[in-house]
Amino acid sequence: MNQPTPESGTTILQAPKRSKPPLVRITVIAIVLLLTIAGFAVGVPWARYRCNNIVLREASVRGVVTKIGARIEGRIKSVEVEPGQRVMKGQVLLRMEDTHLEAALKRARGDLQSATLELENEKLSITQSRRRLGLEIARSQAGVKKATSEVAAQQSILNRFEKQYEMISSLVKTGAVAVADLYKITGDRDKTLAYVSAAVAMLEAAEVNHDNAVNELEGLQIRENRLGVMEAQVTVARAKVSMAESDMESAVLTAPEDGRVLECIVNVGGSAKVGEPMISLWIGKAWVEAWADERDLHQIQSGNRVDISFDANPSRKLAGRVESIGLVTDKQIQPVSVPSTLHAFVRQNAMVPIRIALEDENPPVQLGLSVLVGIRKGSENVEAVSARNPKVASAWISSTNSPLPTQRSAN
Repeated sequence: MNQPTPESGTTILQAPKRSKPPLVRITVIAIVLLLTIAGFAVGVPWARYRCNNIVLREASVRGVVTKIGARIEGRIKSVEVEPGQRVMKGQVLLRMEDTHLEAALKRARGDLQSATLELENEKLSITQSRRRLGLEIARSQAGVKKATSEVAAQQSILNRFEKQYEMISSLVKTGAVAVADLYKITGDRDKTLAYVSAAVAMLEAAEVNHDNAVNELEGLQIRENRLGVMEAQVTVARAKVSMAESDMESAVLTAPEDGRVLECIVNVGGSAKVGEPMISLWIGKAWVEAWADERDLHQIQSGNRVDISFDANPSRKLAGRVESIGLVTDKQIQPVSVPSTLHAFVRQNAMVPIRIALEDENPPVQLGLSVLVGIRKGSENVEAVSARNPKVASAWISSTNSPLPTQRSAN
């Protein structure tokens, strides 16, 4: 502005001064530029990832949980595992008191041994009796033959003496033979008749002995039939031994498969009841259960690569593959709800369960954890997947009949 000087009284013109940009403005501009660059750096990869992948937030880690119970009642003797412990198939988990079971097993084995020995002794006795009676029958048959021959011989002699007696009797009447000769031949005839009677008695005795031996041999059939009863008793005793051994085995609980102990429901000294769970196990591999919108199903196929991140630790990443796609939706699984009206602005889409197999053999995960999954759109070449990971490819190809989720995740 023009200002008069006091000396000359003239007016001097001065140029306006230029102010420099303030530091705050420069800082704001720099921050805006940095944020813009950062937004592009984050947004472009995010947009590219969302374009190539289907992101599902309704997903969680799942696994097979089995609760092991006792087949017999008793008292807990010892618990061999702790929650969180890894167990192998067949590893002892819990033991029950088995003193009375061991006593019952010894008694059952003793009964089985007694019944078995009795059966074997009866078989040996029958064999010996059969051999003895066979010899007895052979001996009695020989006696019958001998007695029959003796009877025939004596009968032949008797017939000869009878003829001589008749001839001498007729001659005595004519006086050609003395009476003394008649007396002599009569004595010989009577003596031979006695021999015949004795031979017949011997024959009858031999036949009786033979009949007795045959009857005893036929009686062995009854004893052989009783062998069936004794064999049945042995079978019953063997079944009792098997039951006692099964009870002994039931007193020791073992792991059915490799897994982890989730919970020990009972403690030492507690009582076990049939049907009540005592130990909870997580067996088998974990998988991820995700729910996809029905509009995205045409872009999801078995074998698609999956990226998995955990809500509990976003920096923790796992890789997986789509193993199977459910055959029913949440609308079919859940109870029938009231349908939306025709004037509803937004219609709720059906959600389909997706089972995702983890590529890691032993992933450090916990059941029920919420995860965020990104499923690669489209399909991949089976040969490429097989070359990258043969185990995953084989599991993926053979997973068409794998169990599918039957209940929608609550996460």
